[in-house]
Amino acid sequence: MIISQTPFRISLSGGGTDFEDYYLNKGATIYSAAIDKYLYVTVNKRFDGKIHLRYSKIEEVSIIDELQHDIVKAALKLLGIKYGIEIVTISDIPSKGSGLGSSSALTVGVLNALHTYIGKSITKQELAEMACYIEIQLLKSPIGKQDQTACAFGGFNQIEFTINGDVICTSCDDRKVKFLESNLLLFYLGYTRNANNILKEHKYNISNGGVYYLDEIKRLSLTFGKWLQNKIDFSNVPANIINQSWEFKKKMSNGYTNKDIDKVIKSICSINNNIGAKCCGAGGGGFLLVYSPPKFHNAIKSTLAKNLLELKFNFSKEGSKIIYANGI
Repeated sequence: MIISQTPFRISLSGGGTDFEDYYLNKGATIYSAAIDKYLYVTVNKRFDGKIHLRYSKIEEVSIIDELQHDIVKAALKLLGIKYGIEIVTISDIPSKGSGLGSSSALTVGVLNALHTYIGKSITKQELAEMACYIEIQLLKSPIGKQDQTACAFGGFNQIEFTINGDVICTSCDDRKVKFLESNLLLFYLGYTRNANNILKEHKYNISNGGVYYLDEIKRLSLTFGKWLQNKIDFSNVPANIINQSWEFKKKMSNGYTNKDIDKVIKSICSINNNIGAKCCGAGGGGFLLVYSPPKFHNAIKSTLAKNLLELKFNFSKEGSKIIYANGI
């Protein structure tokens, strides 16, 4: 039996610029952090030769092509595993439509566990690249590449996307990383959504008038990087960047927000001008990320207590890893 543990992630700045349609022309830089909420993938050998899969559904088939779960099906085919395997997933959070990179965490976690299952080693870079290949090339998902990278590597990272197609992940070891950790809050909106429709519109708009908004998000992310590197020392920089980036991101797809989300964010940000808030990932539901000095945390929690559930978290230094392996 093998068990992999893969972190979910939050994006602090630059989200939406990690689509190849954009960064292969202009480059991009994203700041992203893995958190200590995880997706677990258990892999075990089946004596009867069947393929047994348990997630929110239960599947038991004799041949791979009968599987309904596209990610698992693609991973099994890619690694040449044809029969006699059981795969079970368990998640610390709602595992679909959370905005915390859940689909990519699953892809990375499955690939990591399956490589161990067949006795092959894989680097974090290779793990991220293979996850991107499955999701973007094979399954044609309208997504970028930050989630796979963040989930595979873990930690608080600067992820650079070059016009040459390279994805470079660099750990940010700075006192402000700890500062950020103590200034961030996560709240569950109480519902998830299908991100694909939102991201399809985002992808379409990259070549249909949306480049300006992504240029602005990129500019703000570079400013965030300067703040992290202590080149800018204004305390309200993170709040301003989160709020401004969210406004530009909403221009890329109508599905990123709704009236209820707008109302919640407005109520939070009205407490103080040094507070920033946005939906994570593709928005439209899932989790709300709030940046605020700790002295306003109680006021924020009181404002949201009746409707939203807080998810307490810390940053996770480790990326996807094998936490149990027996009988291999």
